[in-house]
Amino acid sequence: MADYYEILEVSRDASKDEIKSAFRKKARTLHPDVNKAPDAEEKFKELGKAYETLIDDNKRATYDRYGEDGLKNAGFDTNGPFAGGFGDLNDIFNSFFGGFGGFGFGGGRQDPNAPIEGDDLRLDIEIDFEQAVFGTNKEIKFDYDQDLTKIDNAISILNDISINKQEKLINKPSVELEKWLNIALNIINDAIQIKPNAPVGDDNEPTFTAPANVPDIECIYENFRMICEVTTLKGREQWYNEGQPVMRHLRDFEIINAQVPCYCLFVAPSLHEDTLETYWVSVKHGYKGATQK
Repeated sequence: MADYYEILEVSRDASKDEIKSAFRKKARTLHPDVNKAPDAEEKFKELGKAYETLIDDNKRATYDRYGEDGLKNAGFDTNGPFAGGFGDLNDIFNSFFGGFGGFGFGGGRQDPNAPIEGDDLRLDIEIDFEQAVFGTNKEIKFDYDQDLTKIDNAISILNDISINKQEKLINKPSVELEKWLNIALNIINDAIQIKPNAPVGDDNEPTFTAPANVPDIECIYENFRMICEVTTLKGREQWYNEGQPVMRHLRDFEIINAQVPCYCLFVAPSLHEDTLETYWVSVKHGYKGATQK
């Protein structure tokens, strides 16, 4: 029997992110609409089986211990998501971008009436099949119409981040914090422009936090400007990593936007006393010759 780890070309201790990345890479070369080799369809089906198994914690644990026969004996479906064929283009899109963290397979086993995580933040756009297979970058802006009822979802997730509920998060807490603060600001939707500086992947999801030399988020309002700096750090390392760097970001931002007042919104699960003292000095006595807000 084929080894699912070998099919995906990942180690046996590979993380879910590594498994997803490996699947993306292999899918781009094995999909039958791209690969015309006689065995491409069979290999793609095997790839789907491998991914569907290893991305699911329960299936993976069973497979690691007992192999494919163990999955069958435990009652898991081992036919894979493409056993019945590939269907039309919409079916393929659904199988590529459905459940399992935004790049997996739902098939008939999902409840079609069950809510899908992220639907409240959904935007449908048209892309061609080549872009779907090989990936593409699209700049999009969600129109929340100042629907403040959606803020409850953002607040709930921000609370999960603050208490480090890892099982509730898709990405690292630091990445999720930047993402969901940006979403919350967009829900309020009273800015001319909200510009997050975190890098994003071809699924428009942030892949890491903003670079160290720029603010996490920049906001342009009618009568003022603002940067948002976020961190999940709580101890004295918060002061070390977020004290002087944040004030430096704000000063650079103030110089660029000298015609209007500039502010900094600092978001963290809690404020360390050294961080608070540093910002107090900046507000009361100044940083590099001028006070900050």
